[in-house]
Amino acid sequence: MLKNLLKHLKDSTGLRGKGSRSDTGSESTKINFKAMSGDYAGHIESTQKEIRELREDMDARGTKEELAKTVETKFVQKMGEMISQLADKFAGKDLFTKKVFSLEKNVSHSPYSGN
Repeated sequence: MLKNLLKHLKDSTGLRGKGSRSDTGSESTKINFKAMSGDYAGHIESTQKEIRELREDMDARGTKEELAKTVETKFVQKMGEMISQLADKFAGKDLFTKKVFSLEKNVSHSPYSGN
């Protein structure tokens, strides 16, 4: 578009050819300028619309505080689930204690324990 405008500008000022001015070139330049002005206005309008939509979308998504609260809640829920699963694996306190003592005994008699 800019190339066409410059070409028409050169044509209308007599920079091309033998210095003769062309009224049709000047009219053509005015028409192209009006068309580009309309295009520019259209771009401004569409950009403003997109910015408005983006702001509305961001407002709808919530704040950082809401996000932090949601993440914290989900984290606490998952931790609770994991603890429940671990508790289910060791049905009673006695069984858990026996397993720990067994592991300690194996570690203390290990060749790497230094005893």
